[in-house]
Amino acid sequence: MKFKNKFIFVLLLAFLTNCGFVPIYKNSGNIDLNIIVNNLSGDRETYNLIKTSLKRYSYDEANSNVQIDINTTYSKNILAKDSTGKTTDYQIIIKAIFNIEFEGTKKEISFIETFDYKSLDKNFEEIQYEKTIKQSISNIISRKLIDQISRF
Repeated sequence: MKFKNKFIFVLLLAFLTNCGFVPIYKNSGNIDLNIIVNNLSGDRETYNLIKTSLKRYSYDEANSNVQIDINTTYSKNILAKDSTGKTTDYQIIIKAIFNIEFEGTKKEISFIETFDYKSLDKNFEEIQYEKTIKQSISNIISRKLIDQISRF
């Protein structure tokens, strides 16, 4: 049995080292770029959250500059109502379009993220929950953008 496990390990190692396998997130946190956000349009809160999140990945002393224009849209849709007409389920949709210029290359990247949730009894708690959702989605979009930029 040990011989079989060793054989499978050696075989797997041989295939992975010779096929060009590279982990997806290998360099996503180690980018050496200065991210410059030029134009912001759309939903103010969303693009400010994305811009703030992108600053974590930007280095002012970097050798390369990435110029980004951000356009965001935010919508909150009603998914379901109860028999009295009170809304019970919502869906938040955030769409972000990035126009990127990096080393003479221009590229447009867009992301759409959705989140469904149940309505809360208290309005204040629901507003706070929406802000938390918006921030989480903005962080997800920022990470996806950084992953795309690191593959340029």
